[in-house]
Amino acid sequence: MGKQPVHNMLVFRFANAFMEAFWNCNYIESVNQPGGGLWFQGRGAFYDQTGTTSDLVQNPLFQILCNLAMEPPVRTDSESIRDEKVKVLKAIPPLEE
Repeated sequence: MGKQPVHNMLVFRFANAFMEAFWNCNYIESVNQPGGGLWFQGRGAFYDQTGTTSDLVQNPLFQILCNLAMEPPVRTDSESIRDEKVKVLKAIPPLEE
């Protein structure tokens, strides 16, 4: 994801009091993917063979997840935003195999 779209997502979320009222832990209990499978199901081997899984799939999805699930940062500097993203990632339980 580019820097500008990420910044726009954060501004939309935290600078918009109307949206923040719906987008916090008081109203969202959990987030689940319908159908139980990933959107690229059946094409995972292609992404693994080309080495693009982390660049095109994992990293952008984790960025979006963090931007949508994090609490408002104390400041708008990159370290404060990173700290809130780390809290989100640490709160995710490990996948069971």
